[in-house]
Amino acid sequence: MTPEWMDSVCIKGGWDVVLSKDGNGTIEGALIFHKRKYRGFNLILMPPLTSYSGIYFNYPLDLKAHSKVSFEVRVINDLLSQLPKHDFLYLQLHPSVTNSLPFYWNGYDQSTRYTYKIDTSRDEEFIWNNLKGNVRRNIRNAEDQCVVGSADMDVFWEHAEASYAARKKENPFNKEVLENLHTSVLPLGRMNISIVKSSESGKVLGGAITVSDNDCTYYLAGFYYPNTQPKYAFSYLLWYLIKNNPQSSFDLEGSIIPEIEQFFRSFGGELTPHFKVWKVNSFLLKWLFKFKTPSFLR
Repeated sequence: MTPEWMDSVCIKGGWDVVLSKDGNGTIEGALIFHKRKYRGFNLILMPPLTSYSGIYFNYPLDLKAHSKVSFEVRVINDLLSQLPKHDFLYLQLHPSVTNSLPFYWNGYDQSTRYTYKIDTSRDEEFIWNNLKGNVRRNIRNAEDQCVVGSADMDVFWEHAEASYAARKKENPFNKEVLENLHTSVLPLGRMNISIVKSSESGKVLGGAITVSDNDCTYYLAGFYYPNTQPKYAFSYLLWYLIKNNPQSSFDLEGSIIPEIEQFFRSFGGELTPHFKVWKVNSFLLKWLFKFKTPSFLR
């Protein structure tokens, strides 16, 4: 998670970082977090359009298994002790963080979310054979009738708005955040905006935005039009992005909405757990949450 990313997504507050260092001043871990105020409460939250946050470890070399866990416990405890005073904290940890015990021991609640990660370092035939059978058929039916290209943010947003309206749904994406990312992250080569069109009519059928770090590409946002010809153009678009991914993995970022989860599952990725952790320090917020629990804690 880069400074450019945090500057782009923390539109209703700011961000900060706490560092854990050893006795020689070597950084052993970092916790980057989004902070904001809301009606007098000090909050540490996930920024918009950000699926993961949490702990980044700088492991010493050649750690044994028990030493690795001890290192993580010490670093997490140190980082949590440095956080500024807050009334509420909510983080979704990156899947690489597999040890949430220190959060539990420090009084945090936790639950598990899931994503699907595809190993794109494997050859294309292996990835293709891992797709669900009907998805392979749908892609074959669409690929000769579709063409994938790049687009700018204005084109993506125009069609995202129109496609969600056509499906009688509200556009779930934040335009300001996407525009900020387009300005700051795209020039770094870490963001792609892709659209799929009918090769016959030129009509836009769907689109997707992906972002990447050194190891993984992440699906960030997308849209498709209902009842279009050819069918399944969005499946073809995702397959195109997966098979041409220059990073070693592709993270579909999951969903707890059953129909979306089933669609992502059909692309053959590995079901990958990640933790969400939270803690309510304010007695008033604890009382309020009894009547209305935030949607991200359900």
